[in-house]
Amino acid sequence: MPGQLKIKLWLDATEIPGRDVQGDADKLLDLMKPTITQSTRMGGGGKGKGGKAPHKRPPVITFQWGATLSFKCVLQSVTIQFTLFNPAGRPLRATADCMFQQIQSPDEFPMTNPTSGGRTGETIVRLAPRETLDGVAYRSFGRTDLWRAIAAFNGIDDPLRLQPGAEILLPASVDELTESA
Repeated sequence: MPGQLKIKLWLDATEIPGRDVQGDADKLLDLMKPTITQSTRMGGGGKGKGGKAPHKRPPVITFQWGATLSFKCVLQSVTIQFTLFNPAGRPLRATADCMFQQIQSPDEFPMTNPTSGGRTGETIVRLAPRETLDGVAYRSFGRTDLWRAIAAFNGIDDPLRLQPGAEILLPASVDELTESA
């Protein structure tokens, strides 16, 4: 079930000479305006067979709060209250009560449990001084010829430039390694 987020935003331009919050308030209100986002074919009626009917929807936005919270949504409602004006009547301070409606299905979110959706059994090998990919391939899979597949699996263009301490990702099996090469 899609979630909702209700948040109160404080808009303040009191410390910025010559600036007001009207533009910021207008940007919030613009997020409520339906825009034409896509067209679909209509059958039989409407604008004729095979005609296209525009769909008007509010713009999809991504709500991002640092690295903690991020989701695709629409601004479902906004109420702006201007609380302070300059002598010319321009708004310097306002609050905006916003309700965001999630539109992305929870099934589309990446899994957070490390064992619930990642590739199985991958391991990380940290290269020791003078260690090479063919040595890693032999020690991990018993075959030195897999060094090229390991390089491809890790996006390594020049294996001779690897530094001690570099981390190499290895899949659980030779089959997974050769599939990616």
